[in-house]
Amino acid sequence: MEPNGANVTHLPLRRDAADGDLPLPVEELARAVDAIRRCLAEIASEPRYGAGFGRPDDTLLLLHISTVQQRLEKLSEIKVTTWPDVRWALHFSNARIRALTYMRAPEVAALSSALGGVRDLIVTRYPQTLQAC
Repeated sequence: MEPNGANVTHLPLRRDAADGDLPLPVEELARAVDAIRRCLAEIASEPRYGAGFGRPDDTLLLLHISTVQQRLEKLSEIKVTTWPDVRWALHFSNARIRALTYMRAPEVAALSSALGGVRDLIVTRYPQTLQAC
């Protein structure tokens, strides 16, 4: 190890790149926002979801969760090393992993909160994703 932290790489908080130069198209973010919106609507539509999964009538919710999971997996390309807005990429990556973790848990309220966090991060940074839905 070198003295004075010389082996630490400092990343810029934001690189100079237009949104059109993103490593992943904004349309992919919009598709994720739409999938999350549909999943959250399904969770909110029935009070039975508060207790967790396991009922025969949960098929539609499970399909929505599967779609969201696929979308979030595609968004794994958003990394601090490749995304122009490093700070946003870090927050997004953490929120994405949190949501994927809660997809494996039976507690729907935690999943709803995690998915809402991912959606809010995308829409706040890329408001055009809301219009594309």
